[in-house]
Amino acid sequence: MTIQQLKKELKTRYPEAWFRNGYDYNPDYKDYIWTGEGSYNNDSELLFDKNLYTDGINPEFKKYLDSVGAYCEWCDSTTVMININ
Repeated sequence: MTIQQLKKELKTRYPEAWFRNGYDYNPDYKDYIWTGEGSYNNDSELLFDKNLYTDGINPEFKKYLDSVGAYCEWCDSTTVMININ
């Protein structure tokens, strides 16, 4: 799966979340998906919250990313990058 295929799948699977090209955040992140604060799953649960989740990532979302060989990387307190292993 390419990063663009993953982005398309994420947008379909999580319509209440936002996903953009990492390049739009910083050219150094051209092979990443940019997301973060204000993203929700279909049960209106936050996908990212450092106070709510042990590693700051919704466990259901993390499980999905693991299943497709992807992972999250925090850039700052509200910005998350997703990449493929």
